[in-house]
Amino acid sequence: MSNPQSSKWLQRKVQPAARSRLLCFPFGGGSASFYRDWQAMLGPRIEVCAVQLPGRESRFDESFITDINDLLPPLVHAASDLFRPASAPVRIQPGAGIAQKFATYCDTLYPNLQIVSLTACASSASPAHRLSASTMSDEQFMDYIMGWADFPAKSQPTRACAPLP
Repeated sequence: MSNPQSSKWLQRKVQPAARSRLLCFPFGGGSASFYRDWQAMLGPRIEVCAVQLPGRESRFDESFITDINDLLPPLVHAASDLFRPASAPVRIQPGAGIAQKFATYCDTLYPNLQIVSLTACASSASPAHRLSASTMSDEQFMDYIMGWADFPAKSQPTRACAPLP
């Protein structure tokens, strides 16, 4: 996924026709390469932007950031180019804890930013209201993510929690 638009924080390939961007946070112990094939699967309507945290893969020589309050400012700064144009909503996927904090932090800095957050985590929602990715095939899951490109614009973020398989 690397190209001139990638940075040490974000691995991405710019999709000029994208209607939204999918900002993918790694799960615990994971890295940006987990999302390497997603752009090809999702096509040009959604731009996949995978977060590469310090201490992982190409950033292995950097120290881990262990305090979320130290992580958020440089991460939001690195991702701020994704917030332009404002008409392209930013979708957030796994890495539940960091993703949720990131979305909340962005809400404060960019109150008009369109963020929709889907985080994969343990859910406290009743079983009737849960969306379980574990029951989906890979194709069904990708179709679900593709549906994000057609979401109506929202001025306030929404957060959903899909239980892990």
